[in-house]
Amino acid sequence: MTYYIESLDTVVPESDTEVVLVDVTTKVRGEEVTVTNVAERRYQKTGEVVFDQKLDDERLEAVYRAYAKVHHLVYQDEIKLIRHKIGISQRGFATLLGLSRASIEQYETGNLPTTSASRRIAMLRNVNAFIIDQLFAVSDQTVYSRQDLRVLMQWHNQVQLAVERVRPVRHADKIDFDFEMPASMLPHGAETTFEVKTDGNQIILRPIQ
Repeated sequence: MTYYIESLDTVVPESDTEVVLVDVTTKVRGEEVTVTNVAERRYQKTGEVVFDQKLDDERLEAVYRAYAKVHHLVYQDEIKLIRHKIGISQRGFATLLGLSRASIEQYETGNLPTTSASRRIAMLRNVNAFIIDQLFAVSDQTVYSRQDLRVLMQWHNQVQLAVERVRPVRHADKIDFDFEMPASMLPHGAETTFEVKTDGNQIILRPIQ
């Protein structure tokens, strides 16, 4: 493999270059982000930085991951994991969340999600059937593929089974279910506890303030 040396306007063999670890500071969305021990290729004779696509991609990913961590954004691998746990396609996942398919594709390949998109995706971190069903109910169900509809109906059926179990409780207006939701999704100061109301036909989740 050869590498282009800009100052010499020529290419040199890989043996004339070396990879060193450096600290990198760059701006992401107007904010400086610093990552340490990032690999960088240099020309041995002059120390000039040499373009290396693989290392550049790794550096960008490291910077984005650092930014995502600081700002509590869901990132590439976690987004894929959430979607795979639900069992639907990128288009189905986007429809469920009210986002565009292009956005989900970009997020899963390393682009940073917006804060609002990250919060919506984070609602599904624990892959809870109640939340999936609530999102499914208000989404455009005409655009799902047959496979996605089949999977989402399976989640819906889980919720219906829960409704059947609580239906005999005639005089109860509050039923306790244990599940978690990220605190960032709740109103300021609210507890991560939900009130679950049912009339025997549907379940409505409301955070208890």
